[in-house]
Amino acid sequence: MNSRIDEIVSRMTDLGTATVNKNLMAMLYGKPGSGKTVLAVGLAKKIIKPKQKVLYIDTKEGWVSLENHDGIVKDVVRMNYQKFADFALVAHAIAKGEKGFDKVGAVVIDEFSTAADMLLDDLYREDVGARGDEIPTQAVDARLYMPLGDACRKAVEMFQNIAGVHVILVAHERETVDHRKVKVIKPGFSPKNNDGLQKLMHLTAHLTNEIKGAGKNVSYDRLVQSHPSALVDAKSRIGGLPLSSSPGEFIQVIVDWLTDNKNGLVAEAKELAPDELPAEGVPLSEEYLEEDEPAFVGETN
Repeated sequence: MNSRIDEIVSRMTDLGTATVNKNLMAMLYGKPGSGKTVLAVGLAKKIIKPKQKVLYIDTKEGWVSLENHDGIVKDVVRMNYQKFADFALVAHAIAKGEKGFDKVGAVVIDEFSTAADMLLDDLYREDVGARGDEIPTQAVDARLYMPLGDACRKAVEMFQNIAGVHVILVAHERETVDHRKVKVIKPGFSPKNNDGLQKLMHLTAHLTNEIKGAGKNVSYDRLVQSHPSALVDAKSRIGGLPLSSSPGEFIQVIVDWLTDNKNGLVAEAKELAPDELPAEGVPLSEEYLEEDEPAFVGETN
């Protein structure tokens, strides 16, 4: 009994006097071309320790976005994604410090939403008995969303439980309709899957990329939104992040938070509170669709 109590005491930390090591859990999402991949890898490189590596798990040739940025691929190891079961094997190898994984300080999965889509396709094909050379056209059975969500959550939790390793998920965005009949931008997962993943995140940020000028005078104005607004889903448990920031400011605040540096940005007043709507320009939906994920009514085995 005493040994069990001693073990529990060893896991207790006085938050008022001790320094607690933080492992970042973050999700970056947006449209193609918004700068998700470059920001994810750039952030990962800034928060790993000297001599550590970034493991970049690539589902759809996202690495080509890095070619236009000198020096960003240094200390980045790309792994070509093939199947969902690889996540468990990789997490185990990192946790055990196995050869090839012993220097990993951050894991970037680009895009995790694509991996989830591929897993759903595998579950769907197995369910309808489709061969590899077939394109089935039957509707996806709603009961498949439960094992999909469980698998995604458990995969991320396996990486989360590795001490000293940061995790950054990259995802596409999707439009959904909320209770106000308003189109809202959210990460590109099915609703229940997204809810489960968000519970694990310190930070979920939405990226936008506005093109200004033309020809030789063209420029790209990239912004990172870290707090929710009326039309965009986001969250942050990290102090110092304003509603929107440049990629460089965004990275610096996270670095300061991880190192307990108090020099981060001061949070600014939100332009839109979560439940407020602008007077004009609200993209209303023609019809109210509560969820695009079908509801499952019935018994499960």
